[in-house]
Amino acid sequence: MEDWVENLNQNSFQGPMNKSVLFLFFLWIFATCFWWGFAFLKLPGPTPEWLLEAQVVCFGETATGLPDADGWRALVFPPLFMIVSLVFVFFQDLKTSLETLLHSNFGRVAAITIVGLIAIEGALIVRTVVNRWPISENTVANSVNLPLRYPKTEIKIEDFDLINQNESKFGLKDLKGKKSVLTFAFANCDSICPLVVKNCVEAVREFEEKDFQLVIVTLDPWRDSPSRLRAAIKMWEATDNTHFLSGEVKQVEEVLKSFNVAYDRNEKTGFISHPGLVYVVNEDGRISYSFNNPSRQWLKDALNRL
Repeated sequence: MEDWVENLNQNSFQGPMNKSVLFLFFLWIFATCFWWGFAFLKLPGPTPEWLLEAQVVCFGETATGLPDADGWRALVFPPLFMIVSLVFVFFQDLKTSLETLLHSNFGRVAAITIVGLIAIEGALIVRTVVNRWPISENTVANSVNLPLRYPKTEIKIEDFDLINQNESKFGLKDLKGKKSVLTFAFANCDSICPLVVKNCVEAVREFEEKDFQLVIVTLDPWRDSPSRLRAAIKMWEATDNTHFLSGEVKQVEEVLKSFNVAYDRNEKTGFISHPGLVYVVNEDGRISYSFNNPSRQWLKDALNRL
């Protein structure tokens, strides 16, 4: 490659070729294509758990499977900032180098190939967005039904050992054989917990069969004793098939970690900040659906699809 570039500089074409600037330019093209491709990548068959989690971390999630607002900003602004910076700093070198490159047969073939690959990727992304956009307009705006394309998983749950409000042991074995809504809250919560728990309670109440249950894991093992758990269940008007779990602080922290629950506790006030994380667990004790503050209807739909 270096000999070829030197040949270009010495013989056929006008202007020098800045190899470093060209490298940065093509690196930007590759990185941008990879970034956008990664955001919309869907593999044949079930999507691997690690891929779903990575896409959610990088681009967020909406019911349509498209990136959320922060995700779109992450897709657009970093690549835009990089190319603007590159052009601003190396405009003349980049212009001259590209002109020199395009005067060669190799350069023209490479340019056509790159443009073709970008066009193919762009067409696939546009098709994905267009196919999912009606879902965004018709279902997400109204928050009625869980979209048919909402990702379904088979995430294994690690075994655990906690106690419920009746001081009975509760673990992974108690999840198996039943369809469960699993969420995380604490008795003293006056922010998001009441709404999340209410939706969970109402969703489970729709099913009278004995093989449905609501499981709540405390985020506050420092204060949530069995008596407080019972009081909270009464306050939330939960059904008889509700299990509010607590235990030793270390035990609960390990369980929360295994479920990837993000939370932050203020040591002075004891207040705990956390998302409205809800899992729907199948009869094999595996997580089939993951939500953030879902509606009652979404939870009912998820339970019906198990």
